[in-house]
Amino acid sequence: MFENIRLFTKRDNKISDPNPSWDTQSRIHCSCELNTGLGNKLIWTPGNTIPLHNLIEFYNGWYDASVTVNGNFQYAFSNGGATITILYNTGNVIIRYKHHNIDDEVLRKGVWAPNYKDEFYCKVMSILTQHTNTALCMKVGQLFFKKNNHEHQFEIGQRVKTILNNNVKTERVGYILHRGYHFNDSTNLYFLMINGEKYSKRYLPADLEKI
Repeated sequence: MFENIRLFTKRDNKISDPNPSWDTQSRIHCSCELNTGLGNKLIWTPGNTIPLHNLIEFYNGWYDASVTVNGNFQYAFSNGGATITILYNTGNVIIRYKHHNIDDEVLRKGVWAPNYKDEFYCKVMSILTQHTNTALCMKVGQLFFKKNNHEHQFEIGQRVKTILNNNVKTERVGYILHRGYHFNDSTNLYFLMINGEKYSKRYLPADLEKI
């Protein structure tokens, strides 16, 4: 949905791209594009940004609505005097665009919110894990995934390395990207982001250690 994501901070009108000096107090902004489906793209530039936490709030709310019966969700963004309202209802998304005398909307059917959230989440974490630090990655990871149904040995965004054993043949260093649970074996499962890429192998708690 939102494309060409760029993350940065702004201080005294100076833009700072992701780097190790960012910390958990850094206010991260996004420039991005939204294809409305109405024949135009809405563009948020470095001078007209969306705070990262607002985009996370949007994707979390949309996801939560999509997994409930008759879920409804609405979120509004501003762009140069225009208001973009995204409404979700039982699998369909309506993007409503209002600006001066223009008031139009487009319907997108069968949109699967979890896919869009995961795509955005992986893009953000790819940038942060390659250019910032563990503390910030963990903070942002917790904004995406606040619910915790099981006790976990590792946090989302935490930097870990693999331990060589029968299940692990190669030593790797990465960040916790996703967590799961194997009910038959009653154990947690972990999936890593390595060098900015989503890694498909699943790891058990005994396969990893914190760095």
